Amino acid sequence: MFRGKISVDGTKVIDEASAFASSKVVFTLADITPPNASGSTVPGGVGSGNTGSYGTGDTLLINFSEGIKVSEIGDGDLGTTINLSGTRSTFGTGATIVTANAAAGLATQFIITLGTGTDVTSGDTITVNVA
Repeated sequence: MFRGKISVDGTKVIDEASAFASSKVVFTLADITPPNASGSTVPGGVGSGNTGSYGTGDTLLINFSEGIKVSEIGDGDLGTTINLSGTRSTFGTGATIVTANAAAGLATQFIITLGTGTDVTSGDTITVNVA
């Protein structure tokens, strides 16, 4: 997690009354490191009876290293912000994503339910793009 401070020379900071700061001004930065996703490689040997492949209604779990705003991830992100790459390439029509452990508007786990025509297979990679 990155946390840091920025110092600015007081002669460069002017308040609302047009007065300069008398000394340097220090800003403490919040954590700006994006969370990491884990569990992003599709495991093998599970699914609806087909070893190494998945079908409609099967689920995948994505874990993040810290809370993500629940309002920031939705079904429309599948195939755009949340991408699938590898041998196969689609979550399927009607795929959904929901939180598994939402609390106070944040969640660290999201469940993708695959849609019709999915072609997810073992070893495919799910990538979550940072906005």
